[in-house]
Amino acid sequence: MIVGSLEHALSSTGGFCAGRTFVVYHQRLCGRLLNAIMQLQFP
Repeated sequence: MIVGSLEHALSSTGGFCAGRTFVVYHQRLCGRLLNAIMQLQFP
């Protein structure tokens, strides 16, 4: 997995990650799951 930040290079916020397809899908799923759990706890 390759992870990079855009904060210092472009005076911006955010970043990127690149890797094999199954790793990227796993990260997307974990983010959506965390978001759904947080919405259930704090309506």
